[in-house]
Amino acid sequence: MGGSSKKVTVGYKYYLGMHMVLCHGPIDSIDAIEVDGKTAWSSGTTGGAITINSPDLFGGESREGGVSGVVDVEMGSQTQGRNAYLQAQLGANIPAYRGVVGAVLRQVYVGLNPYLKRWSFWGKRINVRQDGIPQWYLARAAIGNDMNPAHIIRECLTDPDWGMGYPEADIDDTAFTTAADQLHTEGMGMSVLWDRSVQLDEFIGMVLKHIDGALYVDRNTGRFVLKLARGGYSIPSLLVLDEDSVERITDFKRNTIGELTNSVTVVFWDATTGKNNSVTVQDIALAAQQGATVGTTIQYPGFTNGTIATQVAARDLKALSIPLASATIYANRRAAGLNIGDVFVLSWPRYGVTQMVMRVTNVELGSLDSNLVKIQAIEDVFALSAAIYAPPPPS
Repeated sequence: MGGSSKKVTVGYKYYLGMHMVLCHGPIDSIDAIEVDGKTAWSSGTTGGAITINSPDLFGGESREGGVSGVVDVEMGSQTQGRNAYLQAQLGANIPAYRGVVGAVLRQVYVGLNPYLKRWSFWGKRINVRQDGIPQWYLARAAIGNDMNPAHIIRECLTDPDWGMGYPEADIDDTAFTTAADQLHTEGMGMSVLWDRSVQLDEFIGMVLKHIDGALYVDRNTGRFVLKLARGGYSIPSLLVLDEDSVERITDFKRNTIGELTNSVTVVFWDATTGKNNSVTVQDIALAAQQGATVGTTIQYPGFTNGTIATQVAARDLKALSIPLASATIYANRRAAGLNIGDVFVLSWPRYGVTQMVMRVTNVELGSLDSNLVKIQAIEDVFALSAAIYAPPPPS
């Protein structure tokens, strides 16, 4: 007898039509698409139809197939029209989905497995703001493939959609420009995701922690000021607080050797792998003096490469491995002009200090029944070599 000619089904190919909304839009580009952690497409697009051609991404037809087909990448501009594929499936009366970035799969082949694998999109937004308007101070907006943190903070304050909605006039352009220039020179760019599960002021605080900066409203101008904790100032030009302007000092202290940290590990997000990575820096001399490794781990998820992670690890180690002085200072109105992040010179012979540069960490201007300015400050690590100490007077 002859063999049977009946066909046998050995598996099924699965095709999918789907609309995915990714983030607020518009953005600069979508640079790559991953499916189940594997790169399916990496040609880059600023919007429009793209073709994925990775039918063997999961081992081909002998295993789980792959991914191939047409995907419409929609940037969400204010002139974006309705998607033709979605209209064909859902009818003409659908929105154009302006203001959000989306991807429309036009019956894309997704493999031999009936379970949908995880899709990931590598997107970038640096050069455009809401509604596609140009970025502020475009020349300093990009730091490599990352965004300048000064620009991130500015957008959090001014964006009328997802941000706080402050007008541009409420921003101190000079202060923000100076900070943007400094961060660009340092190569301290950030790539970080914000969603509404985190309060926006908390998100801004996280950015400030990355860059060691302070944000406050200037009491004279009413504008937001961004100030970085950096050196480079002239000590003779700083405000001096001494016995003529200070009523009292409380909580003056220095950490003991046993309280210092000799090892700092920074955890960052490595853009080359899409996963967390870490770097560690150590003060070997301090570790030998303490007789043990005293370490701490700091999370900086906005940094994307080991170079900047090592730089900030060294920055934090310097502050944690030196017995810096801290104090609460009650001064007269001479200190009323100080803001968070400002530096001043403290002269207080009772503690053996004649020229110590302090940085303000908090300031309170007093009340109706008291004109004293309460300042919480810590010795500035950038001026340690310039500090002058004198023996205290006899008890």
